[in-house]
Amino acid sequence: MTNQPAAWVRTSWTKLQPIVIDLLPLALLLLVTVIANSWWTIHHRSDMPFDIDESGYLQRSLVDSWQLTHNGVSAFIGQLRGPDPQAPLLPATAAVVRSLTGTGLVGMILVQQLWYSILIVSSWVCARRISGKLAAIATAVIVAATPAVFISSRTFHFALVASATVTAALCAQLWAGSFDRVKRTLLWGLLIGIAALSRTMVLGLLPGLLIAAVIRVAATGVTTVRLRNLSLGIITGFLTAWFWYSASWHSVADYLRSYGYGKMASSYGEKSSIFSTTWWTRRPIHSIQDALWAPTTVLLLLLTVIAIIGMVLRFNSQSATEEVHTVQSSASHRFHQVRRFSTTDWMTIIVFVVWSYFALSSTMNTGSWFELPVLPALIILIVCAACWNRVAAIISLTLALVTSIAVFWGDSGNSFDPPVSWKLGPASSVAFDSRGSLTTYADAFLPDSATATRSQLSDELRAELRTTNQLAELLQNEAQSHGRRPVVFFATQDPFINTNSVGLASFIQTGRQLPVGLLPDEKATGVPLLERLTNPIYGLPNIVVTGPNSVNASAAAFSPMTSPVDSVSALTEAGFSPSKTLSLPDGRVIQIWWRESGPALP
Repeated sequence: MTNQPAAWVRTSWTKLQPIVIDLLPLALLLLVTVIANSWWTIHHRSDMPFDIDESGYLQRSLVDSWQLTHNGVSAFIGQLRGPDPQAPLLPATAAVVRSLTGTGLVGMILVQQLWYSILIVSSWVCARRISGKLAAIATAVIVAATPAVFISSRTFHFALVASATVTAALCAQLWAGSFDRVKRTLLWGLLIGIAALSRTMVLGLLPGLLIAAVIRVAATGVTTVRLRNLSLGIITGFLTAWFWYSASWHSVADYLRSYGYGKMASSYGEKSSIFSTTWWTRRPIHSIQDALWAPTTVLLLLLTVIAIIGMVLRFNSQSATEEVHTVQSSASHRFHQVRRFSTTDWMTIIVFVVWSYFALSSTMNTGSWFELPVLPALIILIVCAACWNRVAAIISLTLALVTSIAVFWGDSGNSFDPPVSWKLGPASSVAFDSRGSLTTYADAFLPDSATATRSQLSDELRAELRTTNQLAELLQNEAQSHGRRPVVFFATQDPFINTNSVGLASFIQTGRQLPVGLLPDEKATGVPLLERLTNPIYGLPNIVVTGPNSVNASAAAFSPMTSPVDSVSALTEAGFSPSKTLSLPDGRVIQIWWRESGPALP
């Protein structure tokens, strides 16, 4: 009797040992990278400003959290369903965490580590299913150390959550196989719907998964059960996404038409003919420059070479042993090979990648990490193809570890400051850049930021943050001194001091949303200034912010008016009078104009 517990422990360990050994490298990878990303975020993003998009998303998350904390789940859901062209998943997740823990803005950014972990685990599961243990850990290592992946995990942008949810949906689709089991299919549909809530541009990628699902069912054999399950999965995904799109689809459609294929798309990319090499190479080149960078690109090219060697060797081996077939039997044999391949996980991933390539290439808008939801699937394909036998798998894993450790360490520390660039043919791709997630954003706007050290750039950015907080406080005090609540219009703004950043600072200071909007240029609207001062969303403004635009052309593009100073006479005529001024870090002085109007204080 005394030996029974020991025997049970030995038996249990014997059963669990393969699972533990399989999962231990993945758990270690997650532990190291999540701790490193969290440390980096806390150390480098505290007391720092946010880019214009982050400011808007964080403010939205704060509002969602306020509703959940003070008015309950129903108010929170109602807030989420408010019309908005920006997807709700990341702000909602951070809002829940803030409501439960009371964390601040940096803590809300740390929520990205959840999505980072989901992406790594999903990539590992996909590769483990297709290939083996070595391929799975090599895939997870490369995905975890892809620059755009871990850098985006240190920001409050939608690219990472889109990549995580799309890869999770792909993982569920491989698990669902030919859709013979209803529970697996329902999970797939749920994840498809969640992916649609991660970022609106994902709507252009998801059809690739649906096409792959239809091909697999058709190749496996159409049955009533498979058609029923597939239909239930699609309906589940539609209903999950419709929770939000039912209230926002008009805004989303207008946004996608304008920024995806309308006049605004040209502001974020150049038009090219489908018959030009530019059209076909734009996305790969942009992926290298924006997401992969030089070392990871070289690594994937080396793994592609290993994969090609494996395919050539297998083809020669098969050709040497195949018997001679008639033309008819050879055609029949090829047909059965294609059909059999169409039932595999390889086909599902390839169809998704190819569809996504054409979907992304169809828009001029290069976007912010638009390719990131596709890159994990591409990495899975390359790594699994490279691991065609054990020797190739060991070589591939070794290359992945060496390169990924160098990339993750180099882009997380102080080793390269300022950054180092490698030249890849006619294009320039960064090799390492250790200065931080605001570097790319700041490079285009702040003087000499490209050659500034981390300390110098941090000082400049902190000055921008201090000025934003001062402006938010100034606007509140100006309105309160007149017994009013502020309704603010900006005639000038820049990448760091703008409607979003001031709105975020104001919410933190007061706990209320600041009604704030842009005063569009008369040349863009054809409407005189006095008529543009009324906005049905924000009401009649009592404060207008004017001043000279930035001398930096890229920064000046953020301003709504080409010449804000021209509005002075119109503001005076409308009853506004100059009140306060504020000096900006670059030496410009902005003017605060007041008019006695707007909601009175209670």
